[in-house]
Amino acid sequence: GMALPFVMYIAFAMFAMLNVITGVFVESAMANAREENNEDLVARLREAVEGMKVSGSGHLTWENFERKLYSKQMQDYLRSVDLDPSEAEALFRLLDSDSSGTVDAEDFIMACLRLHG
Repeated sequence: GMALPFVMYIAFAMFAMLNVITGVFVESAMANAREENNEDLVARLREAVEGMKVSGSGHLTWENFERKLYSKQMQDYLRSVDLDPSEAEALFRLLDSDSSGTVDAEDFIMACLRLHG
């Protein structure tokens, strides 16, 4: 009479363990994908931002930024991180705390990523 409950218990324990293993595997795969995706986003954003920099510095100026904001490349990029141009503009203004019209390019890239999640 004890065989069936015992077999059921073993089957349940195996099932639970497999679930845990699958969960861990999927979670680590998702984390890797997120990381790769972020690296890809950083590379794309650096590319998009490159043309906005003041030559020889790591800064973006508002004039360059505004001029490039509506370019096809920048539009595509912003769409890929779920930002619209007005949000990118707000982000620029937010980072430009001293209202100098320039922001650090890396700061802008990192802020975009943080907004992206």
